[in-house]
Amino acid sequence: MSSDGSRPVPPQSRSRPSQVPRHRLSITLVVAAIAVGLAIVGNVRGSETPTTTAATGGTPLDLTQPFAGTPAFDWPDGADGISLPVATPVGPHSAPQVAAATTVVKKALIAAHLDNRMLINHDPSAYLALLAPNARDREQAALSGAAIAGDGGEATMIATGFTLLPIPVKVDGAMTVDTDLDGALVVHANYVFAFPFAPAESASITQSGQIVAVQHVREDFTVVTSADYAPADQGLWPTRSQSYYESMACGPSRQGFLAPAYSQPYVGPAQTAGPESFFDPDHPITITATCP
Repeated sequence: MSSDGSRPVPPQSRSRPSQVPRHRLSITLVVAAIAVGLAIVGNVRGSETPTTTAATGGTPLDLTQPFAGTPAFDWPDGADGISLPVATPVGPHSAPQVAAATTVVKKALIAAHLDNRMLINHDPSAYLALLAPNARDREQAALSGAAIAGDGGEATMIATGFTLLPIPVKVDGAMTVDTDLDGALVVHANYVFAFPFAPAESASITQSGQIVAVQHVREDFTVVTSADYAPADQGLWPTRSQSYYESMACGPSRQGFLAPAYSQPYVGPAQTAGPESFFDPDHPITITATCP
């Protein structure tokens, strides 16, 4: 923080919305289909004012406190930040049914965004195991391939060659629950994840924005429990996903992988919003990208 109380804007700050919208396939059901879809987020240049991202001197950042000076500093650690709403009846569903639905969604979010099997190994097996049988093949395909792995917000995959500091990821956000037109429970998850990367060398790391990358995710999960549905359709279905990245390397993000901003020096359009705003779970998912 500077002497006047303001925080310096990380010169590496840049943003990108998920670029590969996946329109979810509908479930074949006995009674009706669950309509599913993904909002398309454009990738439009912001201001054309160039800005350099090279770090210019300064005191090296204390890597034991990578979140210092950011909104994530006092956020909960990891899974503790995926807070669950108080379970109350929703439509025809009892409080215990709602509690079960939010609990399995929390497990899915942990498997998709915090578990090293997904983060580091790019192995979605733990996540897929939580889904309805008929959802797994589709999601396996959606999370595979160099051009689409992790893109769209459903999962977080760290680019090969990078690791995180031995410090928990910070998480903030909330869940809400309602029903769809067919009466099935829908859990809306809205969380921001802040990932502290370990730099290759620390002397040039002077600002948190160089190593703390942000992913804001909004996902809907439909929980199918009715006996009217085919047995293989019973369970958890990811039905909508949107996200954006902030303070990350642009190149890997275009392929759905997360890497720290320091790894890819950047000169491009200026950020129209302060980087701290992108930590806010209430920030709109639809953003103007600053990655070229």
